[in-house]
Amino acid sequence: MFYTLTIEQRDRRKKDKKANQVNCPQCPASLQGILKSKAFCIFCLNYVCKTHIVKKRKDPLIDDKIGKICKECEDAILFQKIMSKHQKKEQELKDQYQELQNTLDNVNSQFKDLLSQEQTIKYTIEKGQKEYEKKEQQAKQNIKEAEDRQDQCNQESLQLSQQYRKLVEEKQIKEKEKQALQEKHENIQQQEQQILIEIQEIQENIKTVNETISNITQEIARINYNQKSEEKEKQSLFARYTQSGVGTIQIDSKQVSEIIPRTTIQKNKKQILDQPDRGEGFCCMSIIPSNSKKKKG
Repeated sequence: MFYTLTIEQRDRRKKDKKANQVNCPQCPASLQGILKSKAFCIFCLNYVCKTHIVKKRKDPLIDDKIGKICKECEDAILFQKIMSKHQKKEQELKDQYQELQNTLDNVNSQFKDLLSQEQTIKYTIEKGQKEYEKKEQQAKQNIKEAEDRQDQCNQESLQLSQQYRKLVEEKQIKEKEKQALQEKHENIQQQEQQILIEIQEIQENIKTVNETISNITQEIARINYNQKSEEKEKQSLFARYTQSGVGTIQIDSKQVSEIIPRTTIQKNKKQILDQPDRGEGFCCMSIIPSNSKKKKG
């Protein structure tokens, strides 16, 4: 049967068979004389007599189409179905047999395991009994030791209680001392705070004093500078009125009336020196006439 063919391949084979096939493959009848009595089998792809066409079946290449099938193909299909069912049933029986065999093997193995477990359990029971007796003896000894230890613990507990009371008393004393130290510490902190405030005030006073000293220093420098300037100015004025071009004194006739006697100058100088608020260079500036001029050469 040609199930591997495509629809096109089957159509070409059908045309080829129709043109070249002479006899029915299932009988010696000639297909050329019975053109209207032959049919094409969709399974074996041969033209056969209509007497050999037994039924219609679903086309293996087209799902929604029904085609004709010959007796041999039908028998082959039925045989294949029967053989398939038989093989399937045979395989099922083999599987069941194998499953039963496996189950039997498992049961035998489990039985052997149970026998082994029984021996193990017996040995475990005997061993456990011996261990129980040993542990029971050990437990009795442990109970005796525990009772002795309990008595010792009671004595130690009594001693610890006494020590605890002493520690509580010492703790109370320490707490009082701690409180006193805390109060002392707070007083010291307050004193430190007061000292810091005083230090800050002193620093501010020092800053003010430094500023005052700086101002005084600047004022002294200014006064010294003014004194030097006035000294230079006095020397310049003195040179203008006492020296001439050749080193002799010349008196302008227009300024004769402005010359003051020496006794008068000394008297005025004494009066000036007695002034409480006189400034630097005040005496010289008062003695020298303000309208005195050097004679022009």
